[in-house]
Amino acid sequence: MFAVKNGHWDIVIAGSGPAGIAAAACAVENGANVLLVEKMTRPAVKMRAAGGGKCNFTNNLPEQDFMAAFGRNGRFMSNALAAGGRDWLLGYMQNHGVQPVVAENTFYFPASGKADDVIDAFLKPAAGRTELRCGTRVTEVLVSGDNVCGAKLSDGTVADCRKIILACGGEAAPALGGTDSGMLLAAKLGHKVIKMVPALAPLITDEKWPGELAGVSLPDAEIKAGEKRNRRTSRNVLLFTGEGLSGSAALNISGHVHRMIENSGNGIKIFVAFAPEMKMANWADFLGKVQNSDGAKFLRTAWSKYF
Repeated sequence: MFAVKNGHWDIVIAGSGPAGIAAAACAVENGANVLLVEKMTRPAVKMRAAGGGKCNFTNNLPEQDFMAAFGRNGRFMSNALAAGGRDWLLGYMQNHGVQPVVAENTFYFPASGKADDVIDAFLKPAAGRTELRCGTRVTEVLVSGDNVCGAKLSDGTVADCRKIILACGGEAAPALGGTDSGMLLAAKLGHKVIKMVPALAPLITDEKWPGELAGVSLPDAEIKAGEKRNRRTSRNVLLFTGEGLSGSAALNISGHVHRMIENSGNGIKIFVAFAPEMKMANWADFLGKVQNSDGAKFLRTAWSKYF
């Protein structure tokens, strides 16, 4: 990418995840010179891991349902979705050579199956007026009065700038670069930071048996958490991991679950229906029919229709 020769940038962006690279493309489109700072050795590491490396970059949920998946604070996204929601993003991708396809009845992936194509759709338009500096991070935002005037970087340099965008992400997936560094920078500038909890993150269970099924997925399972008015339900693909549950069913409800854990100070119970359309009476009827017609079958063979 092109480095501005005089060492001054209009905007410094901390973090090269989806927010950071989208901000860089938008800033360059509006004529700004940008320094994009990333502490990992390459940009958009989490994006490269998303969707099993294929990068599910949006979904087909109604916007109200999407925000509801993040709990009571989800409406903070309303302005962003109004300005650049799913339809805008799908159009942007197509205009930059990425053909979206729907998988799992919910998520949009690039038809190529390559996360790099999604990342390049933002980085390439930004390249002409952006310097990407990996392996370093913003350690301090410099201000003069009420105005930003620069950023100290961990490589010992100071980047002069008029504005800074904190796009450092959250603490989820620390191996992929997740930290609270952006929150700490915001707090130093006087912003009130609400304690974060993981959202769109796997659920870790006390029970160890899910680990015995690690890698097994169910195409249509349902998770319930909470009681009465505080109850949330998520139904979609469920994936067993070495530590618990993942897949869309778990990820979509994880923000609510982790907030409940934070409020209770302890773990909580969740309820999983592996075949949510089957109620107790349905199972009794099903097993009765199997016993009468195929009594010599193993139970696992009869159940294979559902599991």
